[in-house]
Amino acid sequence: EVEITSSDGTKAAGSFFVEINELGFTVQILSPSDGAKRTWSDPIEFKANILHEVEDETSMEITWTSTNASEGVSDYLFCTGVSCVENNLAVGLHTITVTATDSSGEIAQASIDLEIEALTFDVNISSPEDGGTYYTGDNILFTGSVVHGLETIDQISWYSNLSQDPTQAIGTGTLLELPLAAGTHEIRAEATDSEGVVATETVTITVEALTTASGTLTANTTWSGYVLMDGDVTVPTGLTLSIEAGTTVLMAANDSESAGSSSSLVELIAQGTVQINGTENNMVVLKPFGNDPSKGDWYGIRMLQGGTLSMDYTHLEYGSYGIHDPSNVGNMTITNSVFKKTAENAIYGCPVTFDNNEVHDCSSMWSVRFRSCKNDRTFFNNHIHDSAGGIFIESFTGAETIKLSGWTIENMSTYHGMHIAGAQVPEVKIEDSVIRNNADAGVY
Repeated sequence: EVEITSSDGTKAAGSFFVEINELGFTVQILSPSDGAKRTWSDPIEFKANILHEVEDETSMEITWTSTNASEGVSDYLFCTGVSCVENNLAVGLHTITVTATDSSGEIAQASIDLEIEALTFDVNISSPEDGGTYYTGDNILFTGSVVHGLETIDQISWYSNLSQDPTQAIGTGTLLELPLAAGTHEIRAEATDSEGVVATETVTITVEALTTASGTLTANTTWSGYVLMDGDVTVPTGLTLSIEAGTTVLMAANDSESAGSSSSLVELIAQGTVQINGTENNMVVLKPFGNDPSKGDWYGIRMLQGGTLSMDYTHLEYGSYGIHDPSNVGNMTITNSVFKKTAENAIYGCPVTFDNNEVHDCSSMWSVRFRSCKNDRTFFNNHIHDSAGGIFIESFTGAETIKLSGWTIENMSTYHGMHIAGAQVPEVKIEDSVIRNNADAGVY
């Protein structure tokens, strides 16, 4: 309303309407986009567009702030101006806010979410393998690589908790070979970038103390722990080799004795007494030395005249044979044991006792070859499976009877489950047994 008074005191009044519009003042973030992800240390361009009906941005105060909940930081000012570049925001989810304040104190704001991801910086150990087992005297291969988002790093420092000074590297480089002392080692590979940031990876390996053996025994001998047969071992008449529960006997790839039935393959030769004393929870293992074995990598156990073998809870694998006594000149008791992946017969001969054993993955025509029995035999509760062929029974010398009780013979890929060599064997009895799923006849 308006009132006007003239010089003579006369008054006049009137009214009119004025519409006051809100000042146009908005802010828009052009870069980065809402929900964008960037890697830590990457330069990030922050750019805004400001619309004001009266002023331009040169007369305004413009600030960029960050709230990073994971870091517990709010309203951190990191740059000013309508645009800027920043590369040092902390890793995590940020709420980025640009604030423009004009000359009259009016404020306009816009916000986006921006995630800063950690820079890729990793050390990767290729060898040794986590959980691997090695032996004293081995040159253990250490290989690794470094992945970094900004730099090329080819220097790795290697540490072991069992070294004389665990703070000092046992070696450096991306490839090296070193022997280690016996024990359980935590191996740490460490790389450092130009900013002093450290990346690590750790694996745990076991290095077992290894005893070597070859030649002919000269006294009663006991093996335990880890034993490497680097040549034939012969137990002569009158002496005993005892192998304790939990022992692993490793067979070298070549026979340092260059003797025996095979001059190139390692043999355990029983002319005296061999006692292999595994237990259900702590079996004895006989296998090739190395990480990539093949069938026939060692010869097996060979019986000589008068030799005695007692085998309980033993795991024998990758021999040419398991036990070789085709003329039945020895005395064998075999119980609770596993024979696998032999190139020839796992059993070749006529044990006195053969009970509660498992034989599988054998390449020979016959996994078990009972031959030259001189007395009646009864064998209980054996499982022969998943091999080329099952059992071959042959060349008995008199009126002996062989009885198989509680056997399972199954899944032969090429031959019969059981082959009985006709007139060579007077009588075979089979009771409470299963013979099934064999490529050729179940019993021939």
